[in-house]
Amino acid sequence: MLGLPVDGDWRAPWPDRDGRPWLTRRRDDLAFTREHLLPWAGERLRRRPAGIGRAAKRPHLLPWRTVTSPEDVAISVPDR
Repeated sequence: MLGLPVDGDWRAPWPDRDGRPWLTRRRDDLAFTREHLLPWAGERLRRRPAGIGRAAKRPHLLPWRTVTSPEDVAISVPDR
């Protein structure tokens, strides 16, 4: 379409980059589905917002600080 040279046939199967057996990859797919996809789909079907029942990643507002030295990297978190 663009007039660029093409290497190989577009219908050729992709090379297996993973190197793991097919059964192991399917088990990992099932584990991902059980752990992440099904809970997400269940929340969507019940029309619940995505964040209900989850703790905030950063629950406290902290001031913006510019890191100028290695000592500045340590951030103190206020007590809850």
